[in-house]
Amino acid sequence: MFDSQKLSFEKFLLSYKNGIYIFIDDACHICQDYKQSIEYINNANLYFVEVSLDSERKILEDMLERSVFPLTACFKDNKLKYVKPGQLFDTQLEPIFEDLKEFGDNPLSDAEIAERIQKEKTKCQLTYYIFAPTISNEDKEKVMSKAIEFNELPLDVDSVGTLLSLEQREHMLENQMSYSKLVIIKDNKTNIFSRLAQKILIDYAAIKGPETKFEVRLLSDILKEK
Repeated sequence: MFDSQKLSFEKFLLSYKNGIYIFIDDACHICQDYKQSIEYINNANLYFVEVSLDSERKILEDMLERSVFPLTACFKDNKLKYVKPGQLFDTQLEPIFEDLKEFGDNPLSDAEIAERIQKEKTKCQLTYYIFAPTISNEDKEKVMSKAIEFNELPLDVDSVGTLLSLEQREHMLENQMSYSKLVIIKDNKTNIFSRLAQKILIDYAAIKGPETKFEVRLLSDILKEK
């Protein structure tokens, strides 16, 4: 085992997470047995994180939704992929070995981490577009084509399921709402929106919370030549 494979809990929290992490409670005998059974693996993307404080246990429980030690967690590009509680044996370790092969023998360099963080920042996010009903289809298309400038994957709310009932259309749009942005496109001609748009605004605020603020863009500003 390399020295770099040993992480304090604080360093784990502050680091860019990409690898397999074994969380060990210092008061857990099974944890020590588990560590000894796999610490022969010299892979810089396999980490052993010691958890000793109640505050650390609480943070980890909130993060992984598990409270039993030991814990084996896989993170890829700062995102949790899976958690396996308890000591793993034989065939249970096979997915871990496969993931370690995918990670490679060396950890990400600072430059690689910076590049991945920047890529994540510019990833296009599903975005619900609510257009004022006075905006023409031609202008809607122009607005949609400029969505890439905002790193958005646009979805015109009023174009969804036009042959379905209002309730069915609302249901279709609710599913991804918690993961999406919402943008209102206005043209200064009206403040009245479709019934579906009004329902989506209410649903979005209910899901996102009372502090929700809607992003409003003026059609004239969007269509300005840059």
